[in-house]
Amino acid sequence: ACEPSMPVAILQIHGTEDPCWTYEESDAACADATGGLKAGVESSTIAWVDRLACDPAPIVDALADAVDDGTATTRSRWLGCDGGVEVQLLTVDGGGHTWPGGDAYLPERRVGRVTQDWDSRLIWEFFASHRR
Repeated sequence: ACEPSMPVAILQIHGTEDPCWTYEESDAACADATGGLKAGVESSTIAWVDRLACDPAPIVDALADAVDDGTATTRSRWLGCDGGVEVQLLTVDGGGHTWPGGDAYLPERRVGRVTQDWDSRLIWEFFASHRR
């Protein structure tokens, strides 16, 4: 039922090994006492692509795998969206529920791996280029 009053750019970042909010649709969560089914990354992303009338064929590229940390990131970008915005998905293969380039705030067994291949600059660049 989400109908933004004007198009807004969407950036989703998800680790494929996130134990707190799984990549696939599931009812698993590490801090949700209410339970219930959580949307998977693919269905969530495609819902935004559809809502924003983006070109359905993404541009996909691999980010540099700069550090041997057990993660690798793929960027998928849907362009041609209403209002000139885009939908972008950063899939961190092997990544957990962590901040890119940050420190592990809990043991890996609880939150998964932290990618060190990139950091918050990539997030900042996205929002700097999509001010709305």
